[in-house]
Amino acid sequence: MKPIGAFGDGGAVTTNNKEVAEKVKMLRNYGSKIKYKHELLGINSRLDEIQAAIIGVNLKYVEAGNAERNMIATKYKTGINNAKVIVPKVRPETYHVYHVFPLLCDDRDALHDYLETKGIHTQIHYPITCHLAPCYSDMGYKEGDIPQSEYYATHELSLPIYVGLTDEEVEYIISSINEF
Repeated sequence: MKPIGAFGDGGAVTTNNKEVAEKVKMLRNYGSKIKYKHELLGINSRLDEIQAAIIGVNLKYVEAGNAERNMIATKYKTGINNAKVIVPKVRPETYHVYHVFPLLCDDRDALHDYLETKGIHTQIHYPITCHLAPCYSDMGYKEGDIPQSEYYATHELSLPIYVGLTDEEVEYIISSINEF
């Protein structure tokens, strides 16, 4: 669950599946159940005690935070009415935690710049698709091989969505997008 964090890149994985839990434990410890016996490719992802304590405290607030971000997302989805912008759709049988709220817009950069002039800070998440990243160049992918991924990378813009964002700020963001 993305919204449970600590300082830096610390985090936690929650599951009720024993097999998944066992695999995650191995992956965080160099892929090992037993020290130096690496069964999987893994890295050192163990948290220190301070990071774990911060996550422990944050767990108390995760449900309320998820609910607040969902309320903001609902306001965005029902309030944004601009043919140039596509808001995310979520399947009814799923529950989203909205660690980001991504829009799609054909003129993403112009929308980004416009919102900045209004004092609204947005982010572009994942502007480079994995298949075009330099570290995967040996795999032979080229531009155009995965068009949906490339479209998303060039059209996505994430709106502010965080605990503490006021109704007035949300309404200002919505009206600014609708005026674009």
